[in-house]
This record gives sequence, C-alpha cells and structure tokens, in this order.
Amino acid sequence: MARDLAGLGEALGAGIVLPACTVAGYLGGRFVGRHLHWGDAAAYAGAALGVAAGFWNLFSLLKRADRPKSPK
Repeated sequence: MARDLAGLGEALGAGIVLPACTVAGYLGGRFVGRHLHWGDAAAYAGAALGVAAGFWNLFSLLKRADRPKSPK
C-alpha cells in the first residue's frame, strides 16, 4: 500500500511540475528579454524550454513507473 501511495505522489508531482516548469521558463525568458532588450521572443523561447523540461520530467517519471517491481 505504501508503494502505491508513493506512486500516486509521484504522479501528482508530475501534474504540478509541468505547468511550473512552463511558468518558470516564461518568467525567466521574460526577465532575460527585458534586460537584453529582446522583447517577447525570449519569453516565448523560455516557455518552450520550460515545456521541454516538464515533458522530460514526465518522460522520466513514466520510465521509472514502467520498470518491473521486485517482489518482497
């Protein structure tokens, strides 16, 4: 049962990490764009990098979940 709850926690965490990475990437790109006078392009590029990071995290979570569990 504890293993099932750990898996549930990881899945809920993945649901939070994907949007959080997107927002963090957007805000980071916006910050860079304002200071380097690049406009909104840096914000969109940062958001794209955030989405990529979020999907990478989701992919690694699915890969971990797909591993066979050792019987105890």
